[in-house]
Amino acid sequence: MLWRLKAIVYDACRDLYPFSKVYRQEVAALRSLCSELELVKARILDIGTGTGTTVKACYPMHKNVTITDKSISMLRRAKCSTGLSRCVVADAATLPFKNGCFDVISAVGVLEYIANSAALMDEMHRIGIPKASVVITYAPRKLANKLRYFLGHPLHLIDDVQFGKLLKNNAFTEKERRFSWLQTQILMTITDF
Repeated sequence: MLWRLKAIVYDACRDLYPFSKVYRQEVAALRSLCSELELVKARILDIGTGTGTTVKACYPMHKNVTITDKSISMLRRAKCSTGLSRCVVADAATLPFKNGCFDVISAVGVLEYIANSAALMDEMHRIGIPKASVVITYAPRKLANKLRYFLGHPLHLIDDVQFGKLLKNNAFTEKERRFSWLQTQILMTITDF
């Protein structure tokens, strides 16, 4: 219910100061990470696509992108704003895809909404090909993120040590890291077990 309401104002809020400043910083960091990706002929999955901002920022010229979100309202907005037809309503922790079917996976602004972050990491490892590139963000424990509780969602904030354990326990290798006011953005690859 809350996501259906948020879908209506989600992008409009990003145009307001100070949110616009934070959003521009996050997009710049994501574009920098995504510029490192080999996207020619890549099969791309964007998990928790929201209104499609990650797709527009990181993969604007690619049509071989599948978008997923748990909220059908968000997914409808993403479909309209990106023009993509492969839209799947799905929970990030139980994705309906075959093993090893994506070359690039992004989960931007998703991890903090999932109680069992290891389940998301397991799913990304399962659906990615060996050496697949993954762009993921997490919300560190700091005052700015704690204030987000007032927007109505219970957040699952983590620190660098916890995220490092997730990488190690789920066979990912970090390649590069960026920081914004609310997020830590990471480019990583799937490592074989």
